Amino acid sequence: MKAVYLGLMLAMSLACEQAVADSQGKQVFNTHCVHCHADAPNAVGTRQLRKRYRDQRAVLEQRTDLAPEYLAYVVRNGLHAMPQFTPANLSPAALEALQAYLSPASD
Repeated sequence: MKAVYLGLMLAMSLACEQAVADSQGKQVFNTHCVHCHADAPNAVGTRQLRKRYRDQRAVLEQRTDLAPEYLAYVVRNGLHAMPQFTPANLSPAALEALQAYLSPASD
């Protein structure tokens, strides 16, 4: 019985941690990314990705194929018209939260 209780407590703790990470990542996305990468016709980043891919991969929040390492590289170095975000612009902790939010595989 004790093992079942501990297992449930661990599962609840992990679920709470994931909810906090998702919330923090969403906040980072809304602060730094949504202006260009929203699911909206006027979002220049989404529009450019849609031209390139012609499918739902244009909407970052709907993608399931974004590796955390790739996100970190693009965020830190920029890509095409996207500017780089240095640690002075986006803290390492904020980048980690964004990676967790946009990279479901990193769970």
